[in-house]
Amino acid sequence: MSGTNLNNRIRLALSRVAILFRNNRGKGWFGKGVKLDDGSVIIRAPRWIEFGLVNGAADTVGWTPKVITPDMVGKTVAVFTGIEGKFGNDTPSEAQEIFVANVLRDGGIAGFAHSEDEARALVASWSPVQR
Repeated sequence: MSGTNLNNRIRLALSRVAILFRNNRGKGWFGKGVKLDDGSVIIRAPRWIEFGLVNGAADTVGWTPKVITPDMVGKTVAVFTGIEGKFGNDTPSEAQEIFVANVLRDGGIAGFAHSEDEARALVASWSPVQR
């Protein structure tokens, strides 16, 4: 199984309890593309672009609907959810550790999962932050 396959399986496993999306992160050139006769493309007036969320952001992001307590009007809120799928012996980068710590500090759901069951446990264990 690959990391991509694991992330797809995590999103599917959590699809009944959370709304999650693949967060692709990368960078490259963009501009007006001109296709040449040989099939190659030249980018005119190229500009550098970075896409995706911040460095270290989880591969899978979205929200988990939660009903807040009656003393908080009993409304459902969207709790930010970020799950970083880790395949095999893959370990988190420092930027990923910081991202997860920041999300948890501010009351969101975040963590690292090597399986669908670990991802389910992360979502199930959420509790609001008391500041």
